[in-house]
Amino acid sequence: MELLVVIAVIAILAAIAIPNITNIMNGATKSRDLRNAQSLADLSSAARSAGYPGWSTKAEAISALVMGISVTNPTDRSLVMQFRMDTISSENQVSASAYLSNDGFSLVYVPSGGQPTASLIASPTPNASPTPHPTSPPITPPGSTNH
Repeated sequence: MELLVVIAVIAILAAIAIPNITNIMNGATKSRDLRNAQSLADLSSAARSAGYPGWSTKAEAISALVMGISVTNPTDRSLVMQFRMDTISSENQVSASAYLSNDGFSLVYVPSGGQPTASLIASPTPNASPTPHPTSPPITPPGSTNH
């Protein structure tokens, strides 16, 4: 009888823990994919800034960055820059690509997945005026006295 109670308690704990573990694993996988996508986009941007001509497709960019590319400095031909992210598996490349877009020249990180929004900068609120911090002391010009 006691063994049956122990088994029942373990079964209840397992029923509670398994969905939580699954959620944790899914969250970790998404975080890994977001991190890989951001790293690929950063590497792509760095390569473009160094003078790499760009890629026509997202798959072409990811493949080239994983295999590695070289860019020669146009002003100092002895300086060759290497751009490579060879630590990402082919399965993780596919997962990370869901959070990337190609703007025609380089990869763009899209944390929400899909296509980037037209503008990531919020527009200011019309007729908004700055309000002073509630605990800021009043500003007194130099040379004046407070009475």
